[in-house]
Amino acid sequence: MSTVVNAGASLMCPYATGPATLNVSSQSNVISGTPVATINDCAPGGNILFPMCISPSNPAYVAATAAAMGVSTPVPCTPVFPGPWTAEKTTVSIGGSLCLTSGCQLVCGMGGTIRITSPGQSKLNC
Repeated sequence: MSTVVNAGASLMCPYATGPATLNVSSQSNVISGTPVATINDCAPGGNILFPMCISPSNPAYVAATAAAMGVSTPVPCTPVFPGPWTAEKTTVSIGGSLCLTSGCQLVCGMGGTIRITSPGQSKLNC
C-alpha cells in the first residue's frame, strides 16, 4: 500500500550529495494542513532542489572533475526532468492530476532516478 505524498517529503537521488525536500506548486488542496503533491510537481529548482551532483552523465561534473586532475568535484545540481513522476497503479487524483504516492519515481536526464524516502505524512494511504 502506498502513501500519498505531501509538501515536505524527503527525496533522494543516487548522484546527489544530500536529500531534497519536495515543494508543492501543482495545486492547493491539503491533508493535515500540508499541500498534497501530484505527479506534476517536478520542476527543477521549483519543486525539487538537491544540493550538489556527482553524476558521471552531468557535463559540469565531468568538467570540474577533469579540471581537478581527476579528483571528484561536486557541482550544483541542475536536474533535467523529461517528464512527470511515474504514476503507480492509482486512480486517486487531486486538482485534476494524479496524486504523487510513495512508490513513484522521477527520472533525471543527468542519470539519476529520484525516489521518495519519506512521504511527508502518514495518514492517507492509497
